[in-house]
Amino acid sequence: MKNILLLILVALFLTSCNNLLDKRLTYKFNNKELKVLENKDSIFRDEYSFIRLFLDSVLIKEKGEEFLNKYTYREVFDFYHQKNKITKEILSIPNLKSEWLNEYGKIEEKFKKDSIYYTNYLKENDYRQYVDFEFLLADNTKERIYNRISVKIKIKPVNNAFIRKCDVWIYINEKTNTEDLNVFLPAAFVFFSGATSTEKIITGYENSSNDRNLREIIGLPVDIILQKYKIEFAPTELIANEKYIDVAFEKVPHSFRELLKNPKLFDKNYYIFKEIDKNYRDLYQFANLKTREKLYPKYKEFYDMHDLAFKKMYGEETIKFF
Repeated sequence: MKNILLLILVALFLTSCNNLLDKRLTYKFNNKELKVLENKDSIFRDEYSFIRLFLDSVLIKEKGEEFLNKYTYREVFDFYHQKNKITKEILSIPNLKSEWLNEYGKIEEKFKKDSIYYTNYLKENDYRQYVDFEFLLADNTKERIYNRISVKIKIKPVNNAFIRKCDVWIYINEKTNTEDLNVFLPAAFVFFSGATSTEKIITGYENSSNDRNLREIIGLPVDIILQKYKIEFAPTELIANEKYIDVAFEKVPHSFRELLKNPKLFDKNYYIFKEIDKNYRDLYQFANLKTREKLYPKYKEFYDMHDLAFKKMYGEETIKFF
């Protein structure tokens, strides 16, 4: 009896899932329905969110309700599953990588050479190869008719460097704030011009646009300041050992700097697309292209739908990634 009841419940569950998948794309599932579908397919929610993103933001404006009423969720997910299945099969073909290297190997080699060059360039122009900084004090200073907050830091040449010029921004932020330094304004500026190969104490001043944290630490010893705040230094100009050091890495492509920050495959592709060859495809995209050639006659409208969405949301060049 228990087995019969279990079979009935399973049948009802599968029927419920099937009924939901047969709904048109104009229908939006509620959380309860999503849970039912997710129990059957663990990645359904992610796939659904992705599909709804371009349906709601792009296609409904471009094609209207009539277009969305033409297809069901079952048809869309069958397309995605078929595409993924064939791509996986293509990736397992033994000579696929050789075929890919034959077409894109020179681009890969160029990327490797660029990577070595720019990695070395970044190391050579890292200010820490030449100078270090130590925060000493923040204090009120009276200048003419108004007060300013002054800061004192110690410039400390390293590796026997000879420093002629050093302009540096000082960032002071609470340790609980983990955002990237680039989203903040500097709290103070310090400028040094002269000549030194030994430690030197220099004075700078507040950035009036962002002096809140600086005001909080006036007169406090550094060991107390560092309990709550992180102090970071960002040189904007440096002349050391009789040469300009590119401390801002202006000669390094932005796409390569992003690659180092977030070394995922898409970032690598983005660099290659921007700096080397716009027609490049990585191995997975190469397999995707073969899948597309195979499935496009059957799923033309689905591919066109996806291309339209990606073109509108991310730019035409992203179409090839699918």
